[in-house]
Amino acid sequence: MSWWGEDRCDRLVVIGLGQIGASVGLAARSVSAAAAVIGHDLNGETAAEALALGAVTELAATPEEAVERADLVVLAAPVLEIVGLVARVASSLGPRCILTDVGSVKAPVVDAMARTGGCSARCLGGHPMAGGESPGPGAARPDLFRGRTWVLCPGAATRADAVQTARRFVSLLGSIPLIMDAADHDREVAFTSHLPYLAAVGTCLALREHRAAGEAWKLVGGGLRDCTRVALSSPEMAGSFCLANRQELVPAARNQALWMERLAAALDSGDEQALQGMLSGGRDFRAGVRFHAAGEGER
Repeated sequence: MSWWGEDRCDRLVVIGLGQIGASVGLAARSVSAAAAVIGHDLNGETAAEALALGAVTELAATPEEAVERADLVVLAAPVLEIVGLVARVASSLGPRCILTDVGSVKAPVVDAMARTGGCSARCLGGHPMAGGESPGPGAARPDLFRGRTWVLCPGAATRADAVQTARRFVSLLGSIPLIMDAADHDREVAFTSHLPYLAAVGTCLALREHRAAGEAWKLVGGGLRDCTRVALSSPEMAGSFCLANRQELVPAARNQALWMERLAAALDSGDEQALQGMLSGGRDFRAGVRFHAAGEGER
């Protein structure tokens, strides 16, 4: 197990070889960030596809086998699975190995890392703000993280050199590292990422119910396409991050429901002034939002 230079390692391990995990492997290989990329996925077909695509250079039969002699381990499973994986692999990590992840909820992951004993000094949560709705390694791209924020959430025990190594690694993949507290991260993504997903699902369910008595599909336009795109996300993956972040997501969803009620009340009463005020407020806020470079959805 060894690092060479300041940001390149001998053995990078990626556990979970879906779109994000496979993209980590492809991105790392494209910039020679690791001499070898070892992968593992519970789904044998997914693992074989990732190997065939060149996202990994070899496969391991178990997570424990994968992390042997690793320099850097990236956990890329659904969030609730990541929590279990942290405990599972911690005792197999070498004394210099750094452990991170790519889940979109950080507090439960960082808490699990804090319970790994001495290993916690080399653990930190991570969340690249990139990715799309298409699942699996076939949707992976080596440039997926280029120009995108990659949040890093150290725990209380995380050493500064581990944070710096992780910063250099994600920078090498083209990302912009951002250090955040895990709780702050989860509160923000509840509104900026997870709430839009629930809103898209809610819109789709309302349309499904309405369509039983109409011909809505003949009237579909760009507005529906744009505001429901993220509803195409994997229900298993999305259910995992929604449940993991429910402490922050429930009040966010109820806050949005309150605004929908206010809009409905203004319409019901014919209160044009109230309606225009809310519509203008929404427009003005949206006009001031700065998004990442154009590309597929992000989570």
